Amino acid sequence: MNNSDYTLPGIAAIALAILFPIYWIIAISSGIFDSGINFYQSTTELTFSDLLFAVVGLLTVYVYLCLKRILNDQFSFSGVNLPLNILIVCSAIYFFCLAGLDLVMAIFGDGLGLSVHKFVLNTNLSIGIGSLFIFGVADILLGVLLLKSPHSQSIILKSLAIVVIIQGVIEITVIFSFALIAVFPVTLVILAVLFMRRPDELEVI
Repeated sequence: MNNSDYTLPGIAAIALAILFPIYWIIAISSGIFDSGINFYQSTTELTFSDLLFAVVGLLTVYVYLCLKRILNDQFSFSGVNLPLNILIVCSAIYFFCLAGLDLVMAIFGDGLGLSVHKFVLNTNLSIGIGSLFIFGVADILLGVLLLKSPHSQSIILKSLAIVVIIQGVIEITVIFSFALIAVFPVTLVILAVLFMRRPDELEVI
C-alpha cells in the first residue's frame, strides 16, 4: 500500500482542520446562539455559512471513511469499525439532515404552517444535541480500542487515541462542546500525519 493512496485524505483532513473552526467562529459571531429567535431565523434562510456547513460535512464523512480504511489496510485493525461506522453514519445524519432542513425551510418555509416550523426547529435541536452525545460515546470507544490495539505503542495512534477520548468527553457534556473548535482540529492534524506517513513507518515510544 503506497502512502500516496492517502495523500488526498491527508489534504482533506488539513482542509477540515481549517474550515471547521472557521465555520463555527462565523456561526457564533453571527449571533445565532444568542437567542431562540436568532437560532430559528438561521434555520429559515440560506447563507454562505450553510454552504460551508455542507462542505465541512462532506469532508468529515470522507475523512472518517479513510480513517477506517487505513486502520484496516495498513494496521489490519478492524476492531475500531463499530465506533467508526457510528461516527460515519452520525456525521452524515447530522450534517446532511440539518443542511436539508435549512434548504427546505429556505425554499418552502413561507408556505408552511406554524406547526411545521416548530417541528423543524425542534428536530434541528434534537439532531444537534443527540448527535453530540453519540459522537462522544463513539469517540471515547474509538480511543479506548486504539489504546488496546497491538499498535498502541505507535506515537501517532496513541496521540490520536488520547485526543479522541478528550474530544468524546467534551462532546458528551454538550455544554462544553464549544471547546471542539480547538480540539477537533488537533484530531484532524494527527489524522493528516497518519494519512501522509510512510506505510511501513511505525513510531514506537
